Amino acid sequence: GSIISPNYPTGYKNDESCGLFLTAENGNRIAVVIHHVDTEAGYDVLTIRDGVTEESPVLVELSDLVDNLTVLSTQPSIFVGFTSDSAICFRGFNASWTQVNLLPHHAGYGTKKTQTERQLSQANVFVTSLLVAYQ
Repeated sequence: GSIISPNYPTGYKNDESCGLFLTAENGNRIAVVIHHVDTEAGYDVLTIRDGVTEESPVLVELSDLVDNLTVLSTQPSIFVGFTSDSAICFRGFNASWTQVNLLPHHAGYGTKKTQTERQLSQANVFVTSLLVAYQ
């Protein structure tokens, strides 16, 4: 699925605050592929937490310019949040997510992998479907 900041790519507004909870089924984990981040450095921040509470560990906080980064949770649920301050606005961010099973899997002969599957196979994961739970 897709995760994008409000109004991407034309730009988010001042004082934005939004978030999304994602939960994988059957105890699998979640991989988020950050395609592009363009935010005001140090002030407008995309945060991914390894869990669904404010006390959950931060997997990554991104600001400024970032391209092509993959983040993998250690548990079935994550929180993706975005906040902006009251000053300058940029384009925002564009990411995608999928559910992963951390059991080894190898594509057979003649099997084509998507770009996301190729990136994740380097981390020894298998891409399956994803169930999103809104809380």
